[in-house]
Amino acid sequence: MAPATRVLFDAGQNVAWKFDVVREQVGNNCQVSGMEGPRDDVGSGSVAEAQRGTEANRFGQCQWANVAYMGYLDGADAETLGHLHDLYVETDGTWKSSIEIGRDDITILPCGYCVEPSGSGYDVVNDMQFRNQVRDAVYDRMRTLSGALRSFDAIAMTGLEILLFGGDMTVTFVVVFADGTRVPVVFDASNKMGFIDKDRVTDEQGNELMTSSNVSEFQHFGEIYGLSTAAENFLRNAERLGVEIVRAGGGSGRQVSCTWKCEEISGQTICNLECSSH
Repeated sequence: MAPATRVLFDAGQNVAWKFDVVREQVGNNCQVSGMEGPRDDVGSGSVAEAQRGTEANRFGQCQWANVAYMGYLDGADAETLGHLHDLYVETDGTWKSSIEIGRDDITILPCGYCVEPSGSGYDVVNDMQFRNQVRDAVYDRMRTLSGALRSFDAIAMTGLEILLFGGDMTVTFVVVFADGTRVPVVFDASNKMGFIDKDRVTDEQGNELMTSSNVSEFQHFGEIYGLSTAAENFLRNAERLGVEIVRAGGGSGRQVSCTWKCEEISGQTICNLECSSH
């Protein structure tokens, strides 16, 4: 597209070239003195361009083309390229960085509707409001850091369109809650403010979390958790989704299992999910 400004950057060598791209008539013996060209890109099949082309041919073989002229890097360009180079170096050329943080590393007000006041991955996958709170808190956390993560934020805030050859620029924070649930918050070119994919949120053992849309998939679920808190939050989440819960031994066990509980009602077999702890 033209008119436009393009910068080609070799991040590894830390060398850049800037070009101003304009729309001009070019060709063998093309003479366009006194003729005005288009200010923006036009389709090659447009009537207006065909008429201009006929007139231009009187002065030689002319056709519209995008032409790049070497430009000069200014201070803002140098600052952005500096951030890109730092990110390239600190990510070993992968353009990807991942960091694990604890729930206490981000600031979120106590949650009255969560499985516990500090929240959990179960609340992230089942409640949009809490999910947005986690995303915003992680974004605020990223802006306080230095190094590659701070460079990514500085680049994102320029509003520039950056195309990487051979990869995508991605920064991922994995928030670990007290019950071991893990929530990845991803920042990339399409999600500068952060994005949480509910399908990537897991418990401490890497299992997908129960939501209203996948309850039936837990019909043969079984897991032994390292913390009784992890097992209890699993049960609390299942209970608020309508699953029947049986807490054996006072509910302090770490082993959780789920199965179908079926009964005959008016000649029909009705089955519902039942989960218990041991």
